Amino acid sequence: MSHILKQSPKLLENTSQTDNFVNNLYDDSFTLRFTSPDPTEKEVQFTQLNNPEIIQSWKRWAMEAIVCYFGGWDDIQRQTLVQKNTSALSVCQSYFAIALFASRNYPNTQLSDWNYSHIYELLQSQFRLELLISDHARSRQNRPFPAFTVIEKTITCLRKTHMPAVSQKLSDGLMFQLKSNIKIAEQALETLVLEQGLIMQEWIKGNSYQAIDAILASTMSAYAINIIESPKVSFLCDFYRFQREQKGSLIIRHKSLSKDKSLAWAYKSSVNITNLRTPKGNKHSEQQLARKRAYYHLIEKHRTKVPPLEETGFPFLSLHEVHTEVEKVYQACYWLILTCTGIRHSEISSLNGDSYNDVTERYRTKVKKTDNSANHERGGAELISNIFMILNELSLTPKYNRADGKVLPLWAKTFKHNTGHSSDIESEAVRKGHTLPRSNKTGKAIRFGTSKKAFNCLLENFCESFADSQPLFAELVIGIHPHRLRHTYAQFILRRFEGYMHESLRIHFRHAANSSMTSVYESQKLKEDAKLANERGYIHEIVKRIYDEIEGKISIEGNEDFYGVVARRISQLLKRMNIHQPDELLSAISAISTQVESIKANNYGYCVVFKDTRAQSKCFDKQTNTPKVDSGQFDTCSGCPHFMYSKTGNKEAIINHRFLHSKQIDVYKQLGITSDSPVMQASMLAVKNAEIALDEMGGGNE
Repeated sequence: MSHILKQSPKLLENTSQTDNFVNNLYDDSFTLRFTSPDPTEKEVQFTQLNNPEIIQSWKRWAMEAIVCYFGGWDDIQRQTLVQKNTSALSVCQSYFAIALFASRNYPNTQLSDWNYSHIYELLQSQFRLELLISDHARSRQNRPFPAFTVIEKTITCLRKTHMPAVSQKLSDGLMFQLKSNIKIAEQALETLVLEQGLIMQEWIKGNSYQAIDAILASTMSAYAINIIESPKVSFLCDFYRFQREQKGSLIIRHKSLSKDKSLAWAYKSSVNITNLRTPKGNKHSEQQLARKRAYYHLIEKHRTKVPPLEETGFPFLSLHEVHTEVEKVYQACYWLILTCTGIRHSEISSLNGDSYNDVTERYRTKVKKTDNSANHERGGAELISNIFMILNELSLTPKYNRADGKVLPLWAKTFKHNTGHSSDIESEAVRKGHTLPRSNKTGKAIRFGTSKKAFNCLLENFCESFADSQPLFAELVIGIHPHRLRHTYAQFILRRFEGYMHESLRIHFRHAANSSMTSVYESQKLKEDAKLANERGYIHEIVKRIYDEIEGKISIEGNEDFYGVVARRISQLLKRMNIHQPDELLSAISAISTQVESIKANNYGYCVVFKDTRAQSKCFDKQTNTPKVDSGQFDTCSGCPHFMYSKTGNKEAIINHRFLHSKQIDVYKQLGITSDSPVMQASMLAVKNAEIALDEMGGGNE
């Protein structure tokens, strides 16, 4: 049957009758615009469906399918789509791949006529990188095959066409339910994966899921610490502080060292500053003499460990050497903050000079991936404090406590002088007081080297430097990715605390939807036969803590930490048991924990499913006869008989949840989205449920 696309009745109903719309499925621009819920993100325009290889009917279908994937228009009157940039682009790219494949191979076959052979052929073509969105995407592909997550997204997008097509919300879609993503990928790609020398399960897990060997990680960390604690770095911190204090007059310039040698006098261990003369034999002004005295004091302070060179009167031959040394420090600091905290790259890039609080010894990050860029505080160690101090000091302009009240990124490379090169001019502009200078060529604000690519370069260069110093480890540092260090951190915690740190890991990693991601970090660190014991121990720990609350053994305001239906049920069960001896307590805890079928920890609470009430779960799936605990969200879980939350562990997340949705409501109002819109109602319900939970914990007004 020819692939003749009809306009979907459901989407036609939602098509605006005015010209005041953002998107139009049925014009010939084939462009979709996405507004991000994050006000800091710009609008995304997806235009790649204009690829001449894709026939018009498949272009139109892909547009419809993308809108259906996200549940329709967020504002019907204006036909808007509100999605995070990364989510929008990943879905659009998957439907692009489907449309391109169909246009090339089955232009006259409807998706409703597809079977598994069509799907397998599509995935094989995608695995061979034949369906990339552009030549630029191909140039960025550093491997001859995609990650499993790319294939998985395409399968999910195909699966999402089934129900909309059956209910006529989508003009064309699969007419059968797909098997699991992993099973489809295994059956379609087994041969191709083997040809690449890969093991299927390892490819599915992804290389980034493998923790770095503990000895290697420790050795590399020791190498990094030696860099930042070297006498040269101590000198450079004082040197940059000295430069900032000059307030507009740089005493150290390139020509000072390479051309006129105007600092060579500082090489001597005893100098009469007052008798110094200019190259023309003139006396220096009092201001100039004061700067020279300050500089000589700096040299004298570090003369023993970092002596000045006779040629320059400075510990380095050139400022290029200074910049190279500072680059090494940045690389070492990036490695250390990754290994010592396990936080995401996006959180590291969100740090600024004011993020660390010396009083509380905590620092703020923005959790962009799972919490809409909300600020979260993390505990800081002495090493983290030193990293903040060093990166703040190695700058020609203040990164913190600025007089103008503005802040600079902690990782801003504002340590270079004006060398005449375009990459350095901006730092000179920053030194003169311009917080965010603009490029003379493009007019855009300078990013200061805080892009993802810049951070990847820091890690790559650090690994290369380490491999040069330790050739025996050279092969082991190949392919180290920032995400692997999250798993290295998790491995250390689990080994240090014998596996019983599931909740601490979850809170530290700021995992959002459920604890399955924490399980990914744990799964490779604990043996398979220990995973069940770990979860059972997790349940034991919670029941024991509730018992201690009842007995007053935990000092908590109000003597309570856990709230919700499950917490009340466990408390009632414990109170009915006549517990006097330690062995009786262990028996009671064991008896209660055996009634529990499963437990999932979320950033906003816990899902503790009891066997006798599993069918009452709000996420219960009648078709599979099981609760879908992995797909739970706060708005679903709140009010469920299997939900509970902790004042110490979850209160902050619930407050953030309420705050973000309150802010989201304001954004929707600015976009003209009405109160009867599904997204507006969802945010309003989220605020209401959060307030109920906070009121129960006594924090509704925070």
